[in-house]
Amino acid sequence: VIDALKMSFMGSAQVRKGRWTGFSDLIYLRLGADQQINVSLPADDGSGLNVHADEELKGWVWTLGGGYTLWYNDRANVDLVIGARLFDLDSDLELSVTGPRNRTLPASLSASVTLWDAIIGVYGRVDLSGHWFVPYYLDVGTGDTELTSTGYTGVGYAFDWGDLTLTYRYLYYDQGNDKTIEGLTFNGFAVGINFRF
Repeated sequence: VIDALKMSFMGSAQVRKGRWTGFSDLIYLRLGADQQINVSLPADDGSGLNVHADEELKGWVWTLGGGYTLWYNDRANVDLVIGARLFDLDSDLELSVTGPRNRTLPASLSASVTLWDAIIGVYGRVDLSGHWFVPYYLDVGTGDTELTSTGYTGVGYAFDWGDLTLTYRYLYYDQGNDKTIEGLTFNGFAVGINFRF
């Protein structure tokens, strides 16, 4: 994935007034790969077939929602969140096959999917000793997919200007059989810097 990575971005924003919260979360990923192979043919004169493939994959995951604090004390809070998630993916494959006498046969394949789902979940943080805390988020949803879910948790350190966090994040999609994407999972660690205004 690192070799094929062309561009990626992940960011989030949150506003809060009293017990009410609004938030947005955005992930963008662009991957590209270029491969060329030579295929020998029976009774070949040595030239064979030269196959060149150029593939690009672009995707967006955007979550937008709001929340309300159901419970809180001096060290922890639990917010109920509702909203919607957009998943948009485009895949393009360009092929060219060059055979004997330098004759070239081009071909292209493409697929795209756009999914909207309603979500509901919980969000909050638990303060530990000193400046340390544990953030958490979990939601589930459905709509264009049979099931989508995302969540994260980890550890953070609070400064006067904001927070530094290390979390493990998981994103899951199940669209069922006979769909463009039957199942998809993104997961991994994330280091984040949160600024407070």
